[in-house]
Amino acid sequence: VENVRDMHQMFNSASAFSQNLNWCVGDDVNLDEAFSGTPCASTSCGVTQVDDVANCPTPAPTILTYYPTPAPTFLTPLPTAAPTKSRIPSYMPTIGEVPLDDTTIRTAVTAWLADATAAEAPYVHISTW
Repeated sequence: VENVRDMHQMFNSASAFSQNLNWCVGDDVNLDEAFSGTPCASTSCGVTQVDDVANCPTPAPTILTYYPTPAPTFLTPLPTAAPTKSRIPSYMPTIGEVPLDDTTIRTAVTAWLADATAAEAPYVHISTW
C-alpha cells in the first residue's frame, strides 16, 4: 500500500466488509468516505495515517506464541527439547513437533542454515513446512 494515493470510497457501502486491514499510509492519501457504510468505519478498518510512512507502527504478531523462544541469531543453539505434540493446542500450526509462530519459524530457518541435518530432528525437513 506504500504507493497508494487515493482510497476515496474504496470500500464505501460495503456492508459486509468488517476487517482490520492493518495498513499504514501517508497523510497525503485521500481516505474521504473510504469506509463509509462499513461495520468498521469508526476505526477506518485499521488504516492508520501518518506524516511519514517511516513512522508507521510495527504490527503485533498475528499468531499467539505458545512456546516462546528467544530472538534468533546465527549463534542460537538448537533447542534441547521441543514440546510434545499432545501439549500443543489443535489450532496451533506446527513444524514437526514445534509450534509455529514468528519466533519459531525464524529459529527453525536459522537452525536449518547452520546445520540442515541436525535441524531435521526437531523441525522435520524444510520441504514439509
